[in-house]
Amino acid sequence: MPKVKLQLGAELDVLNKGELADALDQHSSWERQAAFGLRHQDLPRMIGTPAAGVLALGGDQPDQPMCGPGVGWYWAVQRIAVDGLVANDAVKIYKETKFVGWVSYQPGYITLGKHGLILKPGDFLRVTGAALTTTAQVEVYGEAISVPGPLMWKILG
Repeated sequence: MPKVKLQLGAELDVLNKGELADALDQHSSWERQAAFGLRHQDLPRMIGTPAAGVLALGGDQPDQPMCGPGVGWYWAVQRIAVDGLVANDAVKIYKETKFVGWVSYQPGYITLGKHGLILKPGDFLRVTGAALTTTAQVEVYGEAISVPGPLMWKILG
């Protein structure tokens, strides 16, 4: 670090160009390492058509994709949207059998807080509806932050 002699007789340490570049590189490296493991995750789409006003998607439905993280991964679900509902229709969102919230025709989505809805390996989302008036196909989709198990602390902020 270069030293500059002041007329008052005091010395002042200042960064030279190389030292500043090194400090900025260290900071960038730290930010990259802190972000390691965080991934944007589009939720698997769940699609179905109500039969006699009843809809059951996800989870244990044999013809639906499992909407949950694989072994060794955790999800922080940020948003779930439902397309295809009509006026006065609403569906329930569950984490397995635990009620999470409603999604109605308007606004058609639910956001799940600062840290999201945490899903661990083996957890899954389910969507159900009863007395639906829509006869059209209903599609459920959303977004999450995905991390490997050892880095789960990163989604808890």
